[in-house]
Amino acid sequence: MANYFAGTHRRPTWRKAGRNEGFRIVGTAVTWRVEQVNQRWSRVLVPKVGWVRFRRSRPVPEAKSYRVTRDQADHWHIAFAAVPEPIPGPRTGEVVGIDRGVAVTLALSDGTTYQAPPDHSVKRLQRRLARATEVRASE
Repeated sequence: MANYFAGTHRRPTWRKAGRNEGFRIVGTAVTWRVEQVNQRWSRVLVPKVGWVRFRRSRPVPEAKSYRVTRDQADHWHIAFAAVPEPIPGPRTGEVVGIDRGVAVTLALSDGTTYQAPPDHSVKRLQRRLARATEVRASE
């Protein structure tokens, strides 16, 4: 409410029970365990719940936390949050200047240019404005 009255956020809404239900478990790998039951299924030890079985859709990473959620079809899902390994950049040792512009989003001093993807919301609003009829104020 403080953010609403400060003018930075909109008015809070009531939360409907049973929608977007879920909880998050945070901790190191020591506080929770994931065991592979067979090739397709695994199980995770959820505190105060016990062992919860889930189907593996991909390998489980060394995660710092996981979130258990329920969708509107009453299906439960588990998502493991892992920090990916950083992708190393090219290490040539050169210093490159960057120029931000309007016609070309980024222009580097070595001649390379990068264009930002178009903003679809702006295009949609421009199409809406083009179709709008002119409304004249009565004099």
